Amino acid sequence: IQIVMQSKKLDLTPYLKKVSDLKDKQTNELIKMQATDYIDFVGNLINVANIMKKNFYVVIPYLPASLSKGTVFEKIFKKPAAGPLRVTEDELKRHREELVQRANTVALGLGGMGIQCVQLNTEEIIELFYKIYNPEISGKERIEDAEQLTSSFIADVHEKTGLGTDDRKPVEEAVID
Repeated sequence: IQIVMQSKKLDLTPYLKKVSDLKDKQTNELIKMQATDYIDFVGNLINVANIMKKNFYVVIPYLPASLSKGTVFEKIFKKPAAGPLRVTEDELKRHREELVQRANTVALGLGGMGIQCVQLNTEEIIELFYKIYNPEISGKERIEDAEQLTSSFIADVHEKTGLGTDDRKPVEEAVID
């Protein structure tokens, strides 16, 4: 496994805005003054202290035995076959089940130490990679709906496989590149 740690400066601007909005709705002057003091205190604390948010990710690799055929020397010196790797829908399901089983084993081991594990969904993985590769602008925007994302790669796969079009292939015949 691989453990990835991501650190970034904590941004409490939305939280402070929410507290400020709640302060403005208050009718009691004493509560308004205390809220103002609290907002100032947290704002100064953020400026003085370098408060970081840390996320830890456990990356579980998976290489099916069917894809890693051959000896060590063949893997090192043999030229890889040209063309895309083709996996049937059934093989993909089987590989996914094996990977989920590995992930559950790791999660149980970490859970035994009191560490809570959550598997990222597709949207969270997309957002994680976006933040990694676009650190300067990722804090300013958020992905709303992952289903609406498109790229030339996705369109190319849809054209080659027929998936994602109105005349979809049956699941048994679908091939994932």
